[in-house]
Parts: sequence; C-alpha cells; structure tokens
Amino acid sequence: MVLDQVRLLITVLSHAMLGAPFVVITVTVIFAGFNQTLMHAASSLGANAWTRFRRVQLPLI
Repeated sequence: MVLDQVRLLITVLSHAMLGAPFVVITVTVIFAGFNQTLMHAASSLGANAWTRFRRVQLPLI
C-alpha cells in the first residue's frame, strides 16, 4: 500500500516537473502582450496588487 502511494507521488511530481516549462512559456507570452491599460484602470478604481492579478490578469490567461 505504501509503495503504491510512493509511486503515485513520483508520477505526479514528475508530470508537474515536465509540464512546468510549457506553462511558464505560455504565461510569459500572455503577460508580454497584456494590455497595461486594464491594470491602470483597476488601480485607479482602488484595487491592490493581489486584486488586480486575481480579477484582471488571471481571467485573461
């Protein structure tokens, strides 16, 4: 039983490590072409950095 859990953990971690570079590249490209006017608008409406990320940037990914 413990061996199965170790195998599952190794499988999940290796899958995450192999997929992480593709996620980083995709998110970097999206953020590079991101319209900064939306962030300035959110700031002018009183949103802090976390709220801007969560409510403006994250849904656009």
